[in-house]
Amino acid sequence: MPTPEEDPRGYAERRGWKVLESRWDGSAHLLLVEERPDLAEAFEELRLDLKGEPGGVRLHPMLRRAGGELLLVLLPQTRRKTRSERTNLYLLLATIFTTTWAGTLFWAGYAGSYELRSGWDLLLILLHPETLFYGWLTFSLPLLTILGIHEMGHYVYARKHNLDASLPFFIPIPPPLLLGTMGAFIAIREPIPNRRALLDVGASGPIAGFLAALPITLLGFWLTEQAAREAPVDPGNLIFLGTPLAFNLLGALAEQFMTLSDNYLIHPVAFAGWAGLLVTALNLLPAGQLDGGHIARALLGPRAQMLSYLAIAVMLFMAFWGVPGYSDPYFGWAIFAGLVYFLGGRKSRRSAPRAGSPVDLRA
Repeated sequence: MPTPEEDPRGYAERRGWKVLESRWDGSAHLLLVEERPDLAEAFEELRLDLKGEPGGVRLHPMLRRAGGELLLVLLPQTRRKTRSERTNLYLLLATIFTTTWAGTLFWAGYAGSYELRSGWDLLLILLHPETLFYGWLTFSLPLLTILGIHEMGHYVYARKHNLDASLPFFIPIPPPLLLGTMGAFIAIREPIPNRRALLDVGASGPIAGFLAALPITLLGFWLTEQAAREAPVDPGNLIFLGTPLAFNLLGALAEQFMTLSDNYLIHPVAFAGWAGLLVTALNLLPAGQLDGGHIARALLGPRAQMLSYLAIAVMLFMAFWGVPGYSDPYFGWAIFAGLVYFLGGRKSRRSAPRAGSPVDLRA
């Protein structure tokens, strides 16, 4: 019997699809098929059947509409060898180290247990076990908990939709740059077949990460009040944080059952919560490969591309003009806009339409 790659039309017909016409467009097999009442169930069954077929080439199915007609698109892709998860583990261990290092610096500044006099002190601080431990406990652990739960939200829903997804890859970066990490991501090694899967996978991470950040931030507020470390009169060495809206709302909520003072240094746990909420907010921008970009494509289809360009334009505006009456210009927005553009803002990912518009299989 021929393989699906050799006879895609026959393979589909043997599984109950009535194929009216078929052709190869140079990159995929396009099958014009009849509508059927069990479209979502039949498509998922076909997708899993193709996934289980042996051979060096796998066909990834996608449903598209073009001119009122239903197209079954079969996209060939060379099968990848099963990958070891050691890379994930090594990156996680490296990120635990770099975020602990960053947390150690935050804790030293917060507790006043170590003074940085030169660049060498950034390294020598690692020789202080107690400070190192508190850096891990009060910053690395809560921050990586938020990021890890965020990515596991993506992973769980990717697996729920039977997608070939990796465990999270954490991105370490040494202090004093950023927070000791540039975040994390999972790799989905096949095209996302429909809008429902794209929406579920895209939205699950921010929701999970946001829910994880809530109790951590509230705990940080409580610890800030318990430690009650007075801010110095001379603010020259202090960093003043802009705050995500959710952070301000949580502060208002916390004031209902605890006293909050503006005179105290923020506890590193609260700073980890702030970072988690900031990452969630940035990820929800409807652009490129950000979670918000995936959600926008799931809801709007091809129209989401214009929203992506608009989000990039807004970031550039804030980089040079800020938000009049609210915030000053910050060039970091321009860097972020450039990353979003070059890492996916120019074009949709492979789950985007290749022939016609994607079919919405949401129940």
